[in-house]
Amino acid sequence: MSIPPESIQLILETLCELLLNAEDAQIRAKAAESLGRLGLEDAIPILREAILYDSNRQVRLNAIDALVFIAKPKPTPMSESPKNQPSFNINQVGNLNTGDVTIQGDQVGIQHNYAQEQSLKPQQRFKNS
Repeated sequence: MSIPPESIQLILETLCELLLNAEDAQIRAKAAESLGRLGLEDAIPILREAILYDSNRQVRLNAIDALVFIAKPKPTPMSESPKNQPSFNINQVGNLNTGDVTIQGDQVGIQHNYAQEQSLKPQQRFKNS
């Protein structure tokens, strides 16, 4: 879904107004989150103000996350996919290699790294004569 350009300014103004003036902290937190998802650089001063002055911790955290979303550099494509390991390109995330990764529910993933078990016993190098 694409937002028409003529609506973006109205959406920005409405979300900034909610972030700064809504009595309910959940509404302010959602406004900050939405501003981040939109990625509009014009929201940066308002998000900064929320980080510095909002009394609710979740609002401040969402505003910080929103700034990260806005400032996040665009992923660059990998020049070559790894051999014998499926990978997927996910919008806004970049390439995801699924080699030995198990995705469960809403987790990003779990990677299993296996190493051979090592013995902690000292080895005898010379025979006793």
